[in-house]
Amino acid sequence: MTQIEKILFIPDLHCPYHDERAWKLMMKAAKVFKPQIIVILGDFIDCFAISTYSKDPSRALGLTKEVSITLKKLDELNSLGAKQKYTSKVIMKTDSRDIYKTKLLSYSTLLI
Repeated sequence: MTQIEKILFIPDLHCPYHDERAWKLMMKAAKVFKPQIIVILGDFIDCFAISTYSKDPSRALGLTKEVSITLKKLDELNSLGAKQKYTSKVIMKTDSRDIYKTKLLSYSTLLI
């Protein structure tokens, strides 16, 4: 009999401009669900500071702060304990955000 793997999909968080209440609810559900695989579908970080899209000055945190907050969210995902043998975290390439691929992938051995 084939074992079913639990997968948590996380679409377009746009950290740090995400809805923190929604993030906390997702994390609460994920702790109960206990996923073996976590798939980040794209736009995990917003990259507002380097984006070419029109900008609202009230959202400007700066690149360093955006990355710092995003890395904390990745720590939270790591705390879920998804097993590395199941490719615990997957970051897919998305439009102009590829500049962070190397930085985010070097963050954790669980990221591929």
